[in-house]
Amino acid sequence: MDMTCPDFDPTQLHDYAAVMPIKTLHELAASFRTSVSELVSGLSHSWLELDCKRLAEQAHDLKGVSGSFGATRLQNLAEQLERCCREDRPGGVSQILAVMPEAASGAFTGLQTALDELGGV
Repeated sequence: MDMTCPDFDPTQLHDYAAVMPIKTLHELAASFRTSVSELVSGLSHSWLELDCKRLAEQAHDLKGVSGSFGATRLQNLAEQLERCCREDRPGGVSQILAVMPEAASGAFTGLQTALDELGGV
């Protein structure tokens, strides 16, 4: 499991800030936090139910949401999780799920820092 990527890369956020009002950016960030929290929680639930197909779909969704905001570590983990499920290799799933909350928290912290640097609403 690759743990070398950063929790958050602000490049995408800066690109958004160049084309939208800061208030809209803050609203999108709040939506991002909610979506990621729900998806990470849903992953654990699907794994407990041994629903690998649903787990792969949720991991795919998390990969996209994470990538759209620069949550690079979370995106990488979601990609690994999706691959494990689609290739019927459940051995690494628990390990990946165990570090996802930490990766999400790191992304939220990085996102907030970047938003603070851009200025408030």
